[in-house]
Amino acid sequence: MRLMTWRALSIRPYTEGGESRSARRCTFMDLALAMVPGLDAAARDLVFKAAKPATTEPDAAVQKRAYKLLASLMKPAAGPGGGIAGRAAATPSLTVRA
Repeated sequence: MRLMTWRALSIRPYTEGGESRSARRCTFMDLALAMVPGLDAAARDLVFKAAKPATTEPDAAVQKRAYKLLASLMKPAAGPGGGIAGRAAATPSLTVRA
């Protein structure tokens, strides 16, 4: 049995969400933004952990979506424990940077 690479087969690999790494990050952050209102506290914390490092990304489009996602996470969520009040102490460092 002979293994072949994608290039040898002349088939482009499937890229979900965009051609570049930045485009894929933007797509997945847009998806997370759309789901934020329905997420429970644990899922919101997970999204926060994923969005926080994106604020230091060199690509401005990724940064914009990260801050938009963080802003959405700061809004109170329906249900008990839906907000991320425990993360509020970490957010000023994200917005005060020069």
